[in-house]
Amino acid sequence: MPVSSTSFRLRSSGSYQLALAIFALALPCAQARAQFAYINPPGGTYNVAFGVQNGEVVGYQNFGASGFTFDGTSFTTVNVPGAAQTQVYGISGNNLFGDYQTAGGSNYAYVYDGSTLTTLPTFTGAVPNNTNATAMQGDVVGGSYEDSLGNVHGYTYDLTSQLLTTYDDPNVIGDPIVQETVITGINGQAVAGTYSNSYGNFGFIDNHGVYTTISDPLGVGYTTVNGWAGAYLVGEYVDAANYSHGFIYDDTTNTYTTIDAPDTFGGAALYGIGYDPDGGITVVGAYDGNAFEYTYTPEPGCAGMLVGLGLSGIGIAVRRSRRRAK
Repeated sequence: MPVSSTSFRLRSSGSYQLALAIFALALPCAQARAQFAYINPPGGTYNVAFGVQNGEVVGYQNFGASGFTFDGTSFTTVNVPGAAQTQVYGISGNNLFGDYQTAGGSNYAYVYDGSTLTTLPTFTGAVPNNTNATAMQGDVVGGSYEDSLGNVHGYTYDLTSQLLTTYDDPNVIGDPIVQETVITGINGQAVAGTYSNSYGNFGFIDNHGVYTTISDPLGVGYTTVNGWAGAYLVGEYVDAANYSHGFIYDDTTNTYTTIDAPDTFGGAALYGIGYDPDGGITVVGAYDGNAFEYTYTPEPGCAGMLVGLGLSGIGIAVRRSRRRAK
């Protein structure tokens, strides 16, 4: 599908009250430019955009068979040599990061700096060859790994010091059915992500051991946090009618803004958030197998309001994204 533009539908909820339009909470400007576009690689089917940085979008195509990058003009296919499948879950500086699978089904987390591919090691206690990379900031990679009992743990791993830190949301510890924690965003010493237990899926922020649950008030037992930039987190929730929706959460105001693809009742999901060279903000995601981006560019004089927003961590729980990515 070629790149196309149209209007974008916004709905907001903060304690079930109407909030301002997207990013107007942080950018109180009378006028701004906004654009929605599908960004599907030529010939690709079932495409998902997971990350964005300085206007460059990354993701996967053909149900995760290959990764892609899109610079606003052209697409580049990303394949790890010898891999059966390659997914790109984010971009951080010069690095692409994600997962690749062998023909035998082994799953490896990787970082690629444009010339060197680094495969993350198998962590102590992890099932061999089952590690995912879904976030990155600086030299620190985040994601998840599975242990021999089938429980999934979040982690961060410093590529330089080789320091591994494991994260388990307090709400999953001891759960008799599901214990899953996935890191999908890194912001300094704090991390964000999604946890799953017998009650459902919920987002969280871990700020130096203080965990805050992120649960969209319109969601019914399903909220995921998939990306993070400064005060803003992006993700997906499922409503009472079983429709999925993208959302942006403002951590400073505890306000949720729902985002749906144009002329739909739902089905959209947001996976990444980033910044553009002109001072704008872009969120990326997917709807019904179509990758998309929504770019918001404030008018001159408004860009200064963006100062202080950090780098973004991109991703989603890999074992769920391949089933639920819209």
